[in-house]
Amino acid sequence: MTNSRNKGILGRWYLECKRYGSGNEPMDSWWEQVVSASGRDKIPALIYKFDRRPIKVRVPLSILNENFSFNENVTCDLSFEDFITLIKTEFSEDLENHNNKLKDFQY
Repeated sequence: MTNSRNKGILGRWYLECKRYGSGNEPMDSWWEQVVSASGRDKIPALIYKFDRRPIKVRVPLSILNENFSFNENVTCDLSFEDFITLIKTEFSEDLENHNNKLKDFQY
């Protein structure tokens, strides 16, 4: 049983990654931790992986449909590939700003 955690910020997104040996659904406490750490100014995203399972990403449903107001208990789990597509298409400004900040650190 291995549990590891990494976190980071990508524009308006607060990302936290979890890996666990056995299982198929993230613990409620993982999501609660991401929501708490993201505060009011970041969008929480829990990236998680279990052994022999694909990587998934839990996000607030309101990110996918503006008819939903933010509710931390109403979520959607996406494949990692779908999450990347979401970031590239709907949140490209966050990705561009992040990439520009990285360029500033290059010599």
